[in-house]
Amino acid sequence: MDKPNPTLKSPALAIVIVLLTLSLLLNGGLTMGLFVSWAYPANLKTQFRESTQEREMNVVLPTAASSVPISALPRVVFINISKDETSLLDYKSIEFAQIHSKLKSLKKEEGKISVVIVANRQLHFGSAVAVMDLCNQLGIYDYRLQAEE
Repeated sequence: MDKPNPTLKSPALAIVIVLLTLSLLLNGGLTMGLFVSWAYPANLKTQFRESTQEREMNVVLPTAASSVPISALPRVVFINISKDETSLLDYKSIEFAQIHSKLKSLKKEEGKISVVIVANRQLHFGSAVAVMDLCNQLGIYDYRLQAEE
């Protein structure tokens, strides 16, 4: 009975293992991820993690004559339009004609808002375009149509 050969059948595999090990030991795996994505692109799944360390670092920012303060994210307003053209604004029933005045008051209260238009796919697109036109009239340029994947 033959004994199994303990040597690697592929020298390239040995090189990959050595490079991955060195990369992991030397710099915590940064290069390893790049190398694995090159070596095995079909099997790679990437996962990003948010680093709280970056947000919590005590950093003194440089100054500039034209700098503006960093603002909070705008409030997101959802406008739902069903196929029978009934409307919801932030999940509350609203007449279509009242959307303009409600958006105007929200913009005045919040300062900066973002509008997400969720329209039924069977809806005549004129209603969704009318909401986009209302946003433009009010100076709300951060709007988008919600689509299903």
